Amino acid sequence: MQSAPTLPFNDVRALIVYAKVFGSPNQTVALGSLPFDDQLIFARTMAGVTQHSRQPVRPYQELRYWSAAPFRHGSQDIVKYSAWPAAPNKARPLARRNSDALSDELIRHLNEDATMSCFDFGLQFLDADHLTYQGKRRDAGFWIENAAIEWPEAQAPFHKVARLTLLARSQVCPKACDALYIDVSRNTAADSAPVGDANRARSRAVTATRNARLGTLLQDEATGKTRKT
Repeated sequence: MQSAPTLPFNDVRALIVYAKVFGSPNQTVALGSLPFDDQLIFARTMAGVTQHSRQPVRPYQELRYWSAAPFRHGSQDIVKYSAWPAAPNKARPLARRNSDALSDELIRHLNEDATMSCFDFGLQFLDADHLTYQGKRRDAGFWIENAAIEWPEAQAPFHKVARLTLLARSQVCPKACDALYIDVSRNTAADSAPVGDANRARSRAVTATRNARLGTLLQDEATGKTRKT
């Protein structure tokens, strides 16, 4: 889950266009070489990236999280997930000049505070009969396939089904953390499987980032490099 209700890219094509530009040695030339339609897609994707990056920086305990992309919920329903912080969650002000301020504050909270933060967890059901985009109702496929378009909560509210509470002194060491990964495409049951274009690309992205982390971990072991705990 992430701290934004949508993804910055709308579908796999938008992700590929974005990767082509930023993976090029000369981004200006790469952008100029794209067809006009792809340039428009890149502009919309960059607008989403900029919007995400402008969120206020707050401690992890005070953030709300979303699945962004949808999942099956049984044989008939499609849902998105969200977890929002409980009002009593506490955090100390972040050290703005510390690049590790978020993780440092969360670790401090786990190790020092008497009461652990908790989050209410909810489901938002896809209701194409009530959801509207730009004043118009759209079919279910529209809401499933467009990962950059939010499902308005006023029209399809989240239903709280659980509460998640952090475990005190539960920090995982960096080496163990690097070896962990979540693959929601492969490690899932059929009635909770991810759906939509963005999710169809997720498994490959997860595999690539996992291999990159494991590669870095192996390099650290070979060189004897240690990481901050």
